[in-house]
Amino acid sequence: YDFWCCHGSLVQAHTVHNAHVYYEDSEGIVVCQYIPTELHTQRSGVAVSIQQTITHAMLQGYNSQAGDRHRPTSWNVRLTVTCAQPIEFTLKIRMPWWLSGEATMTINGETSAIETGPSAFHAITRTWNDDTILLVLPKTLSTSPIPNAPEMVAFMDGPVVLAGLC
Repeated sequence: YDFWCCHGSLVQAHTVHNAHVYYEDSEGIVVCQYIPTELHTQRSGVAVSIQQTITHAMLQGYNSQAGDRHRPTSWNVRLTVTCAQPIEFTLKIRMPWWLSGEATMTINGETSAIETGPSAFHAITRTWNDDTILLVLPKTLSTSPIPNAPEMVAFMDGPVVLAGLC
């Protein structure tokens, strides 16, 4: 998220989130943001859909029955790729800057290595049909300086701004 100080308050650009989730390049489709969405497009005349859902992983040993309160330690992203017929293209997945550890991924239940780090794109070239990608993005609490006010910070949980002091 981009945020900035404006007339003494923290402002976020919420209205443009859906405009920057997916892009298309010459090789295929690029996933840039992790937001529950559906994309319906075509590759070489073949209908392609990508559905994105998000869950949050809790700490190991979390027991909601006991009333424990724990902060989720990762975002779990499920990308379901459905094609009208099998088609080869590249799906590029952004590894966000806020990763607090190594991201992990499975495709149709099989572990797939991620060869890029934060602020880079991981490319998967394959023949897609009815496939599911599970991506685990570890996160932590952090602070981020407010632009033009280095003595002030926003508290963040991964990409989510929790609080700001202006």
